[in-house]
Amino acid sequence: MKSLHLFALVSAGLLASCSKDDNEVNNPPNQNEEELITSLLVELTPAGGAPSVFAFRDPDGPGGSDPVQWDTLKLQPGVATVARLSFLDESDDTLDDITLEILDEADEHQVFFTAQGIGVNVLVNDADINGNPLGLESTWTAPNAGTGTLTISLKHQPGTKAPSPGDISLGETDVEVAFPIRVE
Repeated sequence: MKSLHLFALVSAGLLASCSKDDNEVNNPPNQNEEELITSLLVELTPAGGAPSVFAFRDPDGPGGSDPVQWDTLKLQPGVATVARLSFLDESDDTLDDITLEILDEADEHQVFFTAQGIGVNVLVNDADINGNPLGLESTWTAPNAGTGTLTISLKHQPGTKAPSPGDISLGETDVEVAFPIRVE
């Protein structure tokens, strides 16, 4: 994603040297500029319990410096846990909540969950205007103790979003984080 932003900056510099007519004809305006997502917050609330927030933070985005925070998600075996996701741009002094844009364009986005090394059942609780899954809120249940990885992928799928359960192979990946997960 950072390479796309670098490409956009380089292209903007090159386009600034073109005449206005050439620029408009050869490069129509981008109607849906991709946002930088530097942080993913996962709020987990087990049935009958208090919420805990787990985070992935990479302030300069993909590439560059290593992430500054990459928490291990924690679940209890057999306990239904509500997960609420927040996607943020924390790359400068202002906080930009990208989650609001995802909600606004829910019919073009879907969050996918892929577990490896451990069984985690995910039931998506929210949907877009067409009744297709969104994934900003879901319920997770892990039947057994253990460790593994839970990858959270936000896909941008304008015009290609598939009905439930969706298709992770469609569209562009806005952000993808493989969280370590521990069930104990």
